[in-house]
Amino acid sequence: MHHATTLASSLALTIACGVAADILAVPSDYATIQAAIDAATTGDTVLVDDGTYNEAIDLSGKAITLESVNGPEATIIEGTGITTSLVRCVSNEGPDTIIRNIKLYRGFAGSDDFDPAIIAGGGMFV
Repeated sequence: MHHATTLASSLALTIACGVAADILAVPSDYATIQAAIDAATTGDTVLVDDGTYNEAIDLSGKAITLESVNGPEATIIEGTGITTSLVRCVSNEGPDTIIRNIKLYRGFAGSDDFDPAIIAGGGMFV
């Protein structure tokens, strides 16, 4: 009987603890924001250090948090030379997908890459 009680207690502890979310740091752990997003899983935080990042990103339907270390004046996604929306949320992202304290600058508003009949926003295409 002692064995069954220990097993039940162990199982309850495992369920209560859950799986811890990870913090994926850009650029110290991942060179680009998109690389960190690609590696992230549900509940993770992509934490972006100060700087200007010249890239377009796609949240890929992930329930993650994307945020900067020191706010939007210190962390910028800039679209110089990019001919698509800077941030895409078009894969059924929901309320658990959070973007916080990142400035979007010089995005391109034009035809969507996947459907030229759709005009996408320069900063975000949602």
